[in-house]
Amino acid sequence: MMREAGLFERKLKGFRAYYRVEGLLVFDLCELVCGKLNRDHKSLGKSSSLFKWRSLVVGA
Repeated sequence: MMREAGLFERKLKGFRAYYRVEGLLVFDLCELVCGKLNRDHKSLGKSSSLFKWRSLVVGA
């Protein structure tokens, strides 16, 4: 489904499939989801973050 939406590209080599992120929207989506999960985790009284998302700079 995500491949059909243009978010990932798949390259087949023999019996293996290689995937790569095709759209930068994927990184924005991951950041939103991780942020939401961390906020929910902290609202339960947890002090640490579940996910430590590092921003990706493309082309730098």
